[in-house]
Amino acid sequence: MSIEPIPLETATSRLQEDHAILHAADLESRTKEREPSVVEEQQQQQDAGFVEGSVRGWCAVAGAFLILLCTFGYANSFGVYQSYYQLNQYRHLSASTISWIGSTSLGIEFCFAFVSGPLFDRGYFRPLLITGSVGFVVCLFMTSLCTQYWQTFLAQAVGMGASMGLMFMPAISVLNHYFLARRSFVMGVAMSGASIGGIIFPIMLNHLFASIGFAAGVRASGYVVIAGFVAANILTTARYPPVKRDEQGMKRRRPSPVKLLKEPRYALSVIGTTAVVLGAFFPISYIQVFAEAAQLPRNVSDNVLSILNASSFFGRLGLTYAADSLGTFTVLATCTGGISVLIFALYGATSPAGVIIFAILFGFFTGSFFALLSPLLISTADDISEIGMRQGLALLLNGLAALVCSPIAGALLAAGHDDFKYAIAFAGAVTAFGAVTMLGARHFQARQLGTWRV
Repeated sequence: MSIEPIPLETATSRLQEDHAILHAADLESRTKEREPSVVEEQQQQQDAGFVEGSVRGWCAVAGAFLILLCTFGYANSFGVYQSYYQLNQYRHLSASTISWIGSTSLGIEFCFAFVSGPLFDRGYFRPLLITGSVGFVVCLFMTSLCTQYWQTFLAQAVGMGASMGLMFMPAISVLNHYFLARRSFVMGVAMSGASIGGIIFPIMLNHLFASIGFAAGVRASGYVVIAGFVAANILTTARYPPVKRDEQGMKRRRPSPVKLLKEPRYALSVIGTTAVVLGAFFPISYIQVFAEAAQLPRNVSDNVLSILNASSFFGRLGLTYAADSLGTFTVLATCTGGISVLIFALYGATSPAGVIIFAILFGFFTGSFFALLSPLLISTADDISEIGMRQGLALLLNGLAALVCSPIAGALLAAGHDDFKYAIAFAGAVTAFGAVTMLGARHFQARQLGTWRV
């Protein structure tokens, strides 16, 4: 039985077909070995017809804006409470003891992101918002009834701080469901609510306390907060259900904090942002005291914090818009460098013009820094289900830094006999360290993604 020879052209064609099949199989196996990054998932969603924004998306932005206005914005008015407590019911306590109420509230708010972040990943978006809203309002009304320090500390520091922490992470993270190309900008728009609240509530509370008294004034501001929370809960909705299983149908395992911190880009981002928070809250907490110590006119020292908060509004909008084009890591690293330089510039800011210029520039850069914090942490995620965990872990450490910043600054002021030279040196040094660390994080992020625009 004779075997017919295969023509050379047919054999070549079959070899090419076999090679193509093997190449496709190898490419498929390589793709399965590596989980797509958030950037790649976003591109896949865009290719599949992802709609940027939409009415629901902008409603979510409006809801997040209201949540930040009523939480961070209200927390920014603690200076009014500090002044009232020192002059009235807690005048027998030191200013440092009273200030622990505000710093603890802020620290707990950041730290609770470590709880609300993973819960958001698991699909508890709505319960977190409702629980936080109810808890904040209840604690705010309880604050109006407190007559002893420990009662005020539990209600205003612990209760309100924990409630803010439950709402902050879901309100910001849900925007990633609707926006990809303009994510940094819309998060900046949402974060600008904190700046607006920091302007509105201090003015409101000062007038309310003077006209109708402390207890009635607190309750009156509480009704404003209730209206904001009701509107926010109606406007804000999640777009996607939690991702519980991978493409093979296996239960998705979320990374542990230890595993996340082994990634150079993420670990350096956490270290860098924590260092910046540790130093940046010193001017925010003490700029009014600094102006008074420099014997500047009363109208300057009384309004310098409001100027700083107003300037942060423009920073949260301006540089976040640029970050969508230039890259979040690039813009945030620039902001941290600017923060460090400005803190050292306090050595020469002893005139009214110098302090006002400092407040404007410092507010601009710090506003941008805090607005870009979440987009930066989200961009390091390899999977969309990690977003809450990555933000929660970083904000936990940021919160601890915010908690100890004011006490450290106070100790350094005492060591310098109320001279700011040691506090300025410390804050400037740690923020400079944070800026250098963020440059390292940017390097690893650029190498990971293969592009300079990070």
